Amino acid sequence: MKDSGKALEALKALSRQKPGNAEIHVRTGMLFFSEKQYDNALKELRTAVEEAPESISVRYYLALVLEEMEMHDEAVVELKKILEKDPKNINAFLHLAYIYSKMQGMKMP
Repeated sequence: MKDSGKALEALKALSRQKPGNAEIHVRTGMLFFSEKQYDNALKELRTAVEEAPESISVRYYLALVLEEMEMHDEAVVELKKILEKDPKNINAFLHLAYIYSKMQGMKMP
């Protein structure tokens, strides 16, 4: 936890120096994700998508956070956007299948 706090401070400082840098928001978001601070991770990754809307990896990380927060419908939207740009993206395809199976299981009595 101590090291992640230092990393977070360094990322915040870097973000102030280089505003609009999607990669900094991705790294910050994934740090929050690893600490199970999903709300903060979601905020950072949504900012990253705004800054780099064409980035497949940014959308994928966002989908992971959304899925972890059980925001399945939104995760599906992000994964479908990835597959529109890259229909052969196996990670997005497999994760989409996983979410669909999870959603189907929740609907069963």
